[in-house]
Amino acid sequence: MAFPSWVEKFKAKGVYVGKNQQGYFLYRAHCVRDPITKKPKTVIDEYLGTISETNGFVPKVNKLPSVGIEYGLTHFIYSNFKRCLTRHVFNADKINTDTLIVMATVSFALGSLDCLPLSYLSVSKNVLSADNLTDRKLKTIANLEKVVRENIKRGLVGISLEYFCCKLKNILAFKTKNSYEFMSLDSETLTTIKKAGWSY
Repeated sequence: MAFPSWVEKFKAKGVYVGKNQQGYFLYRAHCVRDPITKKPKTVIDEYLGTISETNGFVPKVNKLPSVGIEYGLTHFIYSNFKRCLTRHVFNADKINTDTLIVMATVSFALGSLDCLPLSYLSVSKNVLSADNLTDRKLKTIANLEKVVRENIKRGLVGISLEYFCCKLKNILAFKTKNSYEFMSLDSETLTTIKKAGWSY
């Protein structure tokens, strides 16, 4: 297919031009040999952007920023152990109980209460500061962290707690215009979660 000269100038090795109803676009691709038909087959690697006569090449806009906040481990802990953790909080109303559980979850996952703004769980529950905590609340948070550790260890078979937590901790939430988008869970970790009878 012949393209106009203002489109052709954007072609390069491994970069191809396509046309759809909206106009012209660039994509990166490579060819592989189809083992069944024995013919070359184009595999598209990446969409690069659009081409217009007035604006030239307009690169695609990435939906996600390059930096995300922790999502996977705190989401896993909160959704699987919230009920159990609630039973370990004494003499607190519902709001304080939930706040303490969020704090303990983030502290276990990220190692410090200073990391509250770095977790999607605490951002979504609006628990962004650990200021003015009494000694009793700090003790409760420490006890809740122990409960989390014991519950996760009890369910894991053939995999270390540190490895499992590290895999989940690497799952991030990325802020988009109106909401968050979440990375997906790899199949190995998902299988481990299902074997233990947990949900994600």
